[in-house]
Amino acid sequence: MTRTATPRTFRTAAIAAAMAVALFASPGARAAQVFGTAPDLPVSTAVSEIHARPADFVGKTVRVQGTIVDVCAARGCWMELGGDKPFQTIRVKVQDGVMVFPLSARGKKAQVQGKLESLSMNAEEARRFSEHQALEKGVAFDPKSVTGPLTFLQIKPTGAVVE
Repeated sequence: MTRTATPRTFRTAAIAAAMAVALFASPGARAAQVFGTAPDLPVSTAVSEIHARPADFVGKTVRVQGTIVDVCAARGCWMELGGDKPFQTIRVKVQDGVMVFPLSARGKKAQVQGKLESLSMNAEEARRFSEHQALEKGVAFDPKSVTGPLTFLQIKPTGAVVE
């Protein structure tokens, strides 16, 4: 005897599939956190592309995405976003208290939109900056590790979404 599928069979299968998805969905899954205004540029720019041609992007609004590799432990005022190539990151920095990125964001995916800045420091400014970073991270600082001026890229965000 051959059995044919009926609309009721399809409905029952659809309900069973939906229940299975609900049953096996991660109980710890949470909605994304939005800081500021959610990014709305239609296309993300790869961090590697920004590093390869910074002059093309400095002063412009960009959207980037990646994994959060570090967060300011003191005030949550910055995070380092890992790029599409190993060991490439871009700093995302807000004025203290404007947005507070939680330490729990480490390891999560994020999308960030904001203006790209290029910051240059002389050797003394670079030494003080590096010392401050070491203090925030709770690691030892050797002043001899700073051998000259420092220039780095950072995004001043208008918004971020942490998944």
